[in-house]
Amino acid sequence: MTERIFQDDPEAINKLQTKLEELLIQHKYWKSLKQEPRTYQANETDAMKKCYMLPNISANIREVKKKITLIQARKNAGIDLVRKPTYIEGKKRFFYEEIKKEIT
Repeated sequence: MTERIFQDDPEAINKLQTKLEELLIQHKYWKSLKQEPRTYQANETDAMKKCYMLPNISANIREVKKKITLIQARKNAGIDLVRKPTYIEGKKRFFYEEIKKEIT
């Protein structure tokens, strides 16, 4: 299971950059495969699985890039995120509150 990356994490940009690099490697791998006809056996190669096993890598890459630009824009604007926990039906949830830094 992959580690969740929260936007209030001080190392969020670095973690998202590494995640983006991994996704780009996966994307390059899947695009480099030439599709082969399926045999419907247990020992199918990735090239045979390409037609139905493609993960949604392009959308994941797009979302990671959006998060990186959002976090950088927030950082450049001097806005900090504060995690506000709340309890809904006995389950702990949280939401972010944006707090503008005071320039002194």
